[in-house]
Amino acid sequence: MARIVFHAGYMKTASTLLQGEVFPHVPDCDVYSYASGFPHRVYALRDAPDDAKLRALADDMRSWTEASGKGLQLFSWEGLVGDYLGDYRDAAMMFELMRMVAPEGHVLLVIRRQGDLANSLYKQALHRGHWSTMKQFLNFADGRLGPFEPAGPANIAIASLDFDAAVRRYEEAFGAERVHVLVYEWLKHDPERFWTALAEVLNRSIEPPARGKALNVGYNAASARLARRLNRLFRTPHNPRGLLPYRPLDERVRRAPKGSAARKLLSALNAPFDPRWLLQSGFATRLQGASDLIPPEARRAIERHCAASNRALDQRRGLGLAALDYY
Repeated sequence: MARIVFHAGYMKTASTLLQGEVFPHVPDCDVYSYASGFPHRVYALRDAPDDAKLRALADDMRSWTEASGKGLQLFSWEGLVGDYLGDYRDAAMMFELMRMVAPEGHVLLVIRRQGDLANSLYKQALHRGHWSTMKQFLNFADGRLGPFEPAGPANIAIASLDFDAAVRRYEEAFGAERVHVLVYEWLKHDPERFWTALAEVLNRSIEPPARGKALNVGYNAASARLARRLNRLFRTPHNPRGLLPYRPLDERVRRAPKGSAARKLLSALNAPFDPRWLLQSGFATRLQGASDLIPPEARRAIERHCAASNRALDQRRGLGLAALDYY
């Protein structure tokens, strides 16, 4: 029997690094991520839930594993944990999908200190064309963190970043012995522990990438301000009155053969219709500003809110979170 692993998230925990620099080199392993197309089908199901299409997707994913001769089948998409801009309310559908594919599969979660995670998620929201202020994004007002606002601008509820509760839900669904938790901060403070733990999850040898390797370029205070202005110009589902189309050739790029001249041309034509084309260019590197966009009082509120949950998870899992300032 092949070992099936779902690398489910969280977002902004080195997923791009793992998918680009680590997972492709794991021996005796087939990796299913964006190129397989399954994330794009889940995106569609988020917008229009359909039980028949969900079952069809699960059947297809299961057929890939059955047709493969590899001993490790690895599904890697950080969206499997749910959509943070939807308050992770689609997590139940993700659970159902994973259990339909492999009820005895393993689940890999990578967590990150909630304040730093929220800071990166805010930048990701700007990447996705939103223009909330940081306080709006955190629902932070009068010194307090508020609940998720489904009708508001892009926002999150810090209460939903309760890692202990999330891990317990995965344990109930898959069994505690098949739920694996890694800590993003290990990459900096104890990289050997991170890579050793990952090797144990996959039951394969791991070749760590070069130290300092990074594949995403985040916004700073200046580029974030500019992003909030530029994003209003583009026509997106959350901004239907925008003047400019947003990445109109995405679907054609995805369908074009990987590495082909057609794909390269379509990608080049598509790129200017995305504010990131400017904001993550050499121009953006000349913009000065702090990387931490969370006001100090909001960060302290996040730390207070998450301390008890982080302590509980640490006591159950022995992750060393206290030494990493999780509580």
